[in-house]
Amino acid sequence: MKILHLKSMFVALLSLSTLATTAQQNEGSFKMYENKPSQINVETNTLASTVNFAKGNQVNITLSSDLHFTGTVIFKENTQTNLQTIAIKSADINNAVLHLNKITNADNSITYTGRIMNPLAADGYLLKYNNGIYSLQKFDSATLLEPCKL
Repeated sequence: MKILHLKSMFVALLSLSTLATTAQQNEGSFKMYENKPSQINVETNTLASTVNFAKGNQVNITLSSDLHFTGTVIFKENTQTNLQTIAIKSADINNAVLHLNKITNADNSITYTGRIMNPLAADGYLLKYNNGIYSLQKFDSATLLEPCKL
């Protein structure tokens, strides 16, 4: 009886392992931005106006001539006096989410951080600041999101 119980547990574990492996292989199977540039410059004014939208608003943001983001503000919070956070979900781009933070530094300068991603996609964009210019830089999710290995 004890051997039968152990065999049943082994089969169950093997089944769960196979299911988890199959699910992981299906993740990241499509590229949302395959036909978009690897780097897109974004105006600071665009970032500044984006954090001012209210939760529930339908918005259309022109990040550049190459990238428009239309969606609904699903999250908006001013957690501290120096941090504003907004998340916008786009039904037009496979439910991708634009997540943007506005940080007011101790010297009253402003820094923006953010990303556009979908956990099921193989790519996305990360907001970077370099030499006075903000840009969205394309990333491969395999290099950013560590897969779960059982």
